[in-house]
Amino acid sequence: RHCNTASPTQTGPESGARLFLESHTASDPEQAGPPHLQQLERQADSSWTLSKKKVFYIRIDFPDTPGTPFDGPELASLVNVRSSDHIRQMSKGRTWIEAEVSPDILRMPSHSSNYVVGNHFLQLHEAASQMATNLYDLSSYDIIGVSLPNVGFPFSGRAGGRVQLLQGRVREKVVVHEFGHNYGL
Repeated sequence: RHCNTASPTQTGPESGARLFLESHTASDPEQAGPPHLQQLERQADSSWTLSKKKVFYIRIDFPDTPGTPFDGPELASLVNVRSSDHIRQMSKGRTWIEAEVSPDILRMPSHSSNYVVGNHFLQLHEAASQMATNLYDLSSYDIIGVSLPNVGFPFSGRAGGRVQLLQGRVREKVVVHEFGHNYGL
């Protein structure tokens, strides 16, 4: 629903979901799956799904909703320790998360309702990323996340491709779930 989809032969965050979880392999060709899926699996670029993901979280607030749900070290611990460990375990050690969190809280110039009414979460992510680009070099990160206070979006998290939003004080299972969407699930 809210994930980016791509051609099965395209590589990057929109492909290779089957490689995120342990691949089904069998010595019996009849158990290995349909031939077209076997071929797609061989073509998938495992460098995206089978490696460390560098993530940068931008902490934002709004003129009408000041403050953020996490301080920097708390969000870093949630992602780098608990969520990353969970992802490393599920992937059998083939992928994990290494996140940095903005030390600053960036105040969005518009009120939260400008984004919430109409569910303009991608525009919010884009605006926050643009503001952060003036302060940080985001070019070396695989995923750019935005952590924002609960402002009334109809979700706790949204993700897909290189985009992630965490609204409010989310728990580890929400973060792991959203990273699944970043990986293409």
